[in-house]
Amino acid sequence: MNVYGFTISSSGGGGIDSPAGPNLDVENNVITTAGTAVDASGATSTVVSHNVITTTGGGTAIYQIGGGLLDGVTIQGNQIQTQIIGSFGILLSDVFGPVQIGGLAAGEGNAIDGADSAIYLDTIFRDRHDQGNHLTNVTTNGISASTVFDDFTAQGNEIDVIDPSSSFGISVNGVFSPGVVQIGGTAAGEANTIDGSGNGIYLVDADDDVTIQDNVLTNVDVNGSGITASSLFGQLTADGNMVGGSTDGLSYACSWTAWTAGFDPEQRGDRAQILAGITAENLNVVSGDTVIAGNHRQRHTTGSLAGSAYGLDVEAIYGNITVQNNQLTDISSDGVFVTKSRTASAPGC
Repeated sequence: MNVYGFTISSSGGGGIDSPAGPNLDVENNVITTAGTAVDASGATSTVVSHNVITTTGGGTAIYQIGGGLLDGVTIQGNQIQTQIIGSFGILLSDVFGPVQIGGLAAGEGNAIDGADSAIYLDTIFRDRHDQGNHLTNVTTNGISASTVFDDFTAQGNEIDVIDPSSSFGISVNGVFSPGVVQIGGTAAGEANTIDGSGNGIYLVDADDDVTIQDNVLTNVDVNGSGITASSLFGQLTADGNMVGGSTDGLSYACSWTAWTAGFDPEQRGDRAQILAGITAENLNVVSGDTVIAGNHRQRHTTGSLAGSAYGLDVEAIYGNITVQNNQLTDISSDGVFVTKSRTASAPGC
């Protein structure tokens, strides 16, 4: 079922509603609706590409729930304008095929403005990629994923959040084996940039390895964390990230894994705080070797932050600990504080 080149305007309902069964392809349309602009719930596969979509009544621009999408979904190059209150840019649930939202090549990223949640995915059974999207004026979640049963990748996204009270730039809750997590990366264009969120990158409950690299998180809320990783059962590698404005640069808790963390020592403007101390409330609990290498930590010169007494505060580590190549300046208490390290098995959290 192909829908190409239409202008659709609906003041009281939706735009395009797929019947059961077809492969839905929606391209180069201009759609203005009070409700859902594109509903792909009945489709076997879906492509939504290079449309201009406006939702005026707090609805969802691109929506799928319960239909399965056995052959997957690709959403690229769309310009989406939504209302903030209760609105979603893209909402997909119960998808059995692979998911591609945006891309790193020119013209593949989606531009979503004004959403309560820009990209929201729940219960995805194949690999999921969110890449090169430009998300602005977000109030709650830039990218949110829960219950993913394959790889999760978020790269090259630009996320601007306007409400820091309870918001997340990228939130991932539940990535199950054999899925690995890649947020950011070292190649050109792979880093995510997140500004103004309550918490920058939030990850909880992952069965396999997690890599968080070269992301730039600015103006994180003073009561939030730049990067939070909790309940991980694979290896966490976090390096090259730059965090400014948060209580904790990296909060790593309740995990049974090896940890490698390195933060870029470069300082620019409001990113003076690159790595904040890990506080006693955010314990590291691991069973493998722990390496804290190449970190840079400096307090803001314009005011103190909660949890800034220690340069590196490492507690309840189960395994070997290596601390090397760190630059710690203007710390009010201990530069490196390590306590309660054991070789016993990790307790429950």
